[in-house]
Amino acid sequence: MTDSKPLPITDATWQRLVAANEEAVADGWAEPGTFATGEGPDYIRCGSRTILYVGISAGPRGADVGSVYDQTASAEASKRWMTDEGYRSSFWQLIDMVDRTRRRIAWTNVCKMDRQGGKRPPTGSQWKQVRDVCLLALGEEIHNLSPATVLFVTGNAYRCDIERFLDGMGYCQQPPPFDDGWTKLYATRNGKRAVMTRHPQGWSTSNREKVIDLVKRV
Repeated sequence: MTDSKPLPITDATWQRLVAANEEAVADGWAEPGTFATGEGPDYIRCGSRTILYVGISAGPRGADVGSVYDQTASAEASKRWMTDEGYRSSFWQLIDMVDRTRRRIAWTNVCKMDRQGGKRPPTGSQWKQVRDVCLLALGEEIHNLSPATVLFVTGNAYRCDIERFLDGMGYCQQPPPFDDGWTKLYATRNGKRAVMTRHPQGWSTSNREKVIDLVKRV
């Protein structure tokens, strides 16, 4: 990153992501380029109230985000997109309820590459092709960014894989303070938290507020 922080994804894993994307492009389903972590300029690693915000994939705006094969350049592009505030989708409106500037959060996606056209995330079979290296990278992001809370806004996409991933990272499911049919709460022994919920598009303000209140409290 430009502020001299080490990049959250190791070089070895990044090269595996690039190779996986090149193969997926050759197979005819992926856009070229690999998504790298957007880390806000005021994000504090190991901070007591920090949030890693996790989507499914860059999707319709993948080309605009600027994912490329150089991790530093890709990370800078993600950070600029995140902090520009010009994009006001429901995805961003949700996290804006925590930090409107987006400078104090970090942003990533479970799948580090996008389907051609980008209107939808990679299908189940496409995801399976790149799953292992994407989850390896996500684990490194969580370890190196050390957020107090990881907020997954992923709905049912790759849910079983994410749940197994969280279990492997030491996150145990906890009873949430409300039941909206979507939101799940997880915690580690050392007090880290993860919240998994649906994509906010089409969701009522009251349901969004419940999720954000939970994130703020944990």
